[in-house]
Amino acid sequence: MEQQLAASPVETIRFLTDYREVTHRLYQLLRAAVVEDVEMEGLTDLLAERDRLIEAFGGRQPDRSAEGVGNLLAEIQQMDTVLSNKMQMLLKGTQAKMQGVQEQKRGTSAYQNEYASSAMYFDRKK
Repeated sequence: MEQQLAASPVETIRFLTDYREVTHRLYQLLRAAVVEDVEMEGLTDLLAERDRLIEAFGGRQPDRSAEGVGNLLAEIQQMDTVLSNKMQMLLKGTQAKMQGVQEQKRGTSAYQNEYASSAMYFDRKK
């Protein structure tokens, strides 16, 4: 089995402080309750930055005995809970918007295909 190394107190505080900062910027970005108000490029960049921080920490265990770590972890956990809920709302809103676009596309496509120039119409009188 692979033994996970413990991070030093300084590394732990630095990682958690950086992670909290990025999480707080995400929190500020997602304050908008409407899908159209969220800047998707900024959201993607901040999520990628959080992933880079986690990868850079290298799976080490944080030193929970360091001063201030408990407060940082509690603050991050609170923001993460809110972010998770907001991301779920954003996902549902985006899915609903995409479904609306697909339905509109199907309706438009069916109308355009009916009257395509390559279509033939035979009028038969009986």
